[in-house]
Amino acid sequence: MHATGNSRIEEGKLEYKPGMFDRLFLSFFRHKMVEEVGWDLEKAGYHGLIEVVNRLMMKGWTNLETEEAAVLVQKCKYLEESKCVGICINTCKLPTQTFFKEHMGVPLLMEPNFTDYSCQFKFGISPPPSADDKALHEPCLEICPNVACRRGLSGKNNVDQCPKV
Repeated sequence: MHATGNSRIEEGKLEYKPGMFDRLFLSFFRHKMVEEVGWDLEKAGYHGLIEVVNRLMMKGWTNLETEEAAVLVQKCKYLEESKCVGICINTCKLPTQTFFKEHMGVPLLMEPNFTDYSCQFKFGISPPPSADDKALHEPCLEICPNVACRRGLSGKNNVDQCPKV
């Protein structure tokens, strides 16, 4: 057995240990889920979140009344503050989708809206292959701190795809 960062490897098995950012994200995400479901319980951590997610997955328990369970984050502060498609994709969308599938057993499709900074979480829906995922082919945002620099270096006014994706 040896340790690496927030994880412990024992006989080839990786054990996930949440850090401070993970706990903040879990708290924020759980708050949004509870808001949508209109129900919470006192069980803390991931086990409590799973019960809230299970309640959300039941048809008719949400305000959405749809076959798939979905949560709309109306204004993603992470995207709004970073102003970068690549940061959104690589540090939020892809890791969160992977986390829900691999650690919680729930497929999740996240659809960030780079115009109004909202993000749709669609539970029970698997993400499309990378070649078909529209978010992975978004151009740089006009407000991206690096876009002006890239335009100057390339001599082009149009920056096709975020180089960080």
